[in-house]
Amino acid sequence: MATVYLNGAFLNEADAALSPEDRGFLYGEGLFETLAAYGGNIFRLAKHLHRLRRSSAALGIPVPPGNEQAGAVFGELMERNGLSDAYLRITLSAGRARGMVPREPVEPTVFAIARPLKRYPPDLHERGARIVTTRYYLGPLSRHKTLSYCTNTLARREAVEKGADEAVLFDRGGNPAECSASNLFVVKGGCVSTPAPDSGILPGITREEVIGICRDEGIPVEERIVLLDQLRSADEVFLTNTLMGVLAVASVDDVSLPPDRSLTRRIAERYAKLLPA
Repeated sequence: MATVYLNGAFLNEADAALSPEDRGFLYGEGLFETLAAYGGNIFRLAKHLHRLRRSSAALGIPVPPGNEQAGAVFGELMERNGLSDAYLRITLSAGRARGMVPREPVEPTVFAIARPLKRYPPDLHERGARIVTTRYYLGPLSRHKTLSYCTNTLARREAVEKGADEAVLFDRGGNPAECSASNLFVVKGGCVSTPAPDSGILPGITREEVIGICRDEGIPVEERIVLLDQLRSADEVFLTNTLMGVLAVASVDDVSLPPDRSLTRRIAERYAKLLPA
């Protein structure tokens, strides 16, 4: 049976329980981060925790443990579960309290798991993802990785029902912003573009790495509004997140993109070299 971490204790998964008054359960008032470990080494732990702390401050949830303590927790979770390559998730909720606005300070709930790392299928990377636009828009908290994830799951469900792999969500101006679980990049004329943070996107850790790769490699890159017509007529499109890395897109709304994905492959290969051995 898997071992999990809950509020300072390592427990058998079956023994871990949340209060029915936990605000993460009742109101979706909380945050999470998904990380990956390779050979026991967690990739960009400090950046993930920085994003979590920034969002926790914005939501008024007490700041979670520092990098060293979180790293030790994940390390022990991997050891107890016999894992070297691992999918890791930390969930932080606003804790147990009644009422819309608690009158007294609330102790947050901290929950963490480690699971075997399941990479995206090689054949998906080879053929490229099919993505479709959906009816869904980013909300006012979309730049934070909150437990209120229903918009994302419904968008992904719509995509799956259409036979696609990922769902495109729009910013408040009606422009493609990001996907249900990934950031969006467009290539045209050798220039890489991605929607800017002020569009409301989640500032992805892998997204940040890819922007850095482009600058290091001398590839023109810009953060700007991406129009729907530009997405559908791009030379290349690719997606990024912690678990997929860099994933090429084969079609947008059943419109096939050009088969040459040379720039996407170049960026993906450079990104792969950043990962721990």
